[in-house]
Formats: sequence, C-alpha cells, structure tokens
Amino acid sequence: MIPYLILSCPQGMILIDENGQQAMQKTTPEKYLEQVCLKNGSTLEGREKSFRVLTQGSQKAGVLVNESTHEFWFPTLSRKNENCVWIAYFHTVKAFPCQGNTCEILFDNGMRYSVACSTRTIQMQLKRCRTFLEKINENC
Repeated sequence: MIPYLILSCPQGMILIDENGQQAMQKTTPEKYLEQVCLKNGSTLEGREKSFRVLTQGSQKAGVLVNESTHEFWFPTLSRKNENCVWIAYFHTVKAFPCQGNTCEILFDNGMRYSVACSTRTIQMQLKRCRTFLEKINENC
C-alpha cells in the first residue's frame, strides 16, 4: 500500500492508497506521522521545525518523513483541524478548482480526489515543499 492521502475520522484516520482503496487505522494522523518520523530517526516536531525554518513559513508545515522513499506529506489546513487532509507531495501533480472552496487533486497515477480547500492553498503548499527540498539539497 502506497498512501496518497490521510484523512481524519471519528475512529482515528483513513489512509487512501494509489488505487483509491481505504484503510482505517485507530490512530490520529498526527500520531501516525509521529510514529513514522520516529522510525526514520526524527520527531514530527523536529521535521516541522526544519520545514518552517528553511521555508521561512509559520503555518501548515510539511513533513518530510523519508526522502529516499519519497514520503513527504503536506496538510490542507492546520494539523489540529479535524478536517485537515494530508497529501503525499511526491505523488501530487496539480490541483484544479471546483465549486465553492474545494479543489480536485490530480495524482501521478491519474487518480483524482476532492478536498475542502482552495486551489491556491494547494499551490502554495506545493511551492513550499519544492522550496524546502531545494534548501535541503543545497546542503548536500
């Protein structure tokens, strides 16, 4: 299973994979990200701090869990917001506007998924993630 999206739900969270299949887990997205960060030698707090420092941003920090496996997540809203959706950066191609304050995300395999945020938010998050990756690769 290659997760493309992480959604909050009352029972914990739902992972949506590259085929659109859903798997529920009895943990929150925040706790899940903390666990996978720890497995890769860091903390969620440390990853978010690094993202904020290198992008000079203070909101909606992306989380680079593991660069070699291309696990990099960015949120649509504050991670404390129950409607926040985490999106896999390396699988995201583009966002298209939809009705209201929603947009549709196009993934690298052709899958599409609608999220409750503006296209501008997704475009800014993608830009921040690119900036972050450029900054960490400058130091190599």
